[in-house]
Amino acid sequence: MFLDNCKAFLLFLILFFVLTGCSVFDTLTPTLVQASPRSPTVPSETSAPSLSMTSTPTISPTAPPTTFLTPTAESRFTLRLDEPHPGNSYSIPLTTQWVSETSAMFHFALQERSSGYLFYWPVSQGIPEYEYVPISEESLVNVITIRNLVKGSSYYAAVGLLDEDVYRVPNFLEGLWDPVQITTVDTERWPVRIAVIGDTGFGQQITFDLIELISSYEPSLVIHTGDIVYRVEENADPVEAFIAKYYTPFAPLLQRIPVYPVPGNHEYDDAALFERYPYYASAFPPLSDELPTVENGFRQYYALELGNLQILFLDTQIFWRNEGAEEQTSWLEGRLSDEAFEYSIVVFHVPPFSSGLHADDGAVVLREWVPFFERYRVPLVLSGHDHNYQRISVNDVTYVVSGGGSSVLYSMTEPHPGNEFFAAISHFVFLTVYQNHLELEAISVDGEVIDAAVIEFED
Repeated sequence: MFLDNCKAFLLFLILFFVLTGCSVFDTLTPTLVQASPRSPTVPSETSAPSLSMTSTPTISPTAPPTTFLTPTAESRFTLRLDEPHPGNSYSIPLTTQWVSETSAMFHFALQERSSGYLFYWPVSQGIPEYEYVPISEESLVNVITIRNLVKGSSYYAAVGLLDEDVYRVPNFLEGLWDPVQITTVDTERWPVRIAVIGDTGFGQQITFDLIELISSYEPSLVIHTGDIVYRVEENADPVEAFIAKYYTPFAPLLQRIPVYPVPGNHEYDDAALFERYPYYASAFPPLSDELPTVENGFRQYYALELGNLQILFLDTQIFWRNEGAEEQTSWLEGRLSDEAFEYSIVVFHVPPFSSGLHADDGAVVLREWVPFFERYRVPLVLSGHDHNYQRISVNDVTYVVSGGGSSVLYSMTEPHPGNEFFAAISHFVFLTVYQNHLELEAISVDGEVIDAAVIEFED
């Protein structure tokens, strides 16, 4: 009888995994505010879809279970994923800020302080046995780092708030924000697939379409080249603007992979400030105490390490604000000269070269940073700001402008001498990065590859 039961249970497990197989992404990622939003509204000219989120985009072929118990005898909580908490909501939904081989950093903000946990469990388990860490009962904002994960493995994570004798997920826009999915780093997995998009901040339907298209490409991470929100004065406050123009359109990505941004000039607009600082600082907390910050912890410039490759993220607005420009430039040179990395990709908002409307805006970037890119043989520099797609080559460095994340586009003004491709088109860029080269594709909102190039990493 015992053997028969074992065989039956084994057959059940085999059938379960066959029928509910999960999609696991090859993710190679870094080693390394609070306010009560009103009902978000978007001006009619943005053509944004309804912000009601009674159900969010599917985050994987296998949906996480709706109810399960912890495996420990002393703590048998019930976590409900199918019913939102009746009295508490997100002002910033749960997102993954970075992932390493054995760690992941999560961030969220609630409208009311609450008792609860961040629960996490392996995607591959048919009947999950989850672990959990407590959230802060003293703060609305939580930044939680989990450090006991398994290299190259996929996990779900969800916030559960106490509601009588069960834990329920917070509301988001009167609906559910699904558990986020992560995959820890495996530095032996190549290539790494990176999507790049910028200047998305109008809340338009075309941005929703681009994000859905990016999601179908299953990138390991996403780079945002800045101007995450525009026209914040048309919203009630920056909280509403970020919900309408970032968290809602980017939900299919934010629930699956990290999005790594740089601040654009519109992140510093007066209307985008919250308690004297850009609300960007509330949306993107510092990745570690060792990274450069301003008073309240502002992620301005930072690095992701991908084996022998590093990606450096910079803040071009520092040049115009006269706050820390020399320190940032010194940090950039130090990172580029670090012999621990063979190659570097650099990301910032205002491009040093452009054939478009903002051709003259990057003069200070050209003067201060471009000599370093040439000296240290940076293969690729990514920017936004000009609302178009451009690929420009200057002294063996490829400069890509990707600012076509909406339908607000800028035409060519005067071709740059190094111009190799220009298109005023809504698009994103997809990078397939190997250890000695990368393949670049610019993809329109219709799914057409409008430009392609191979960039070799020179020794």
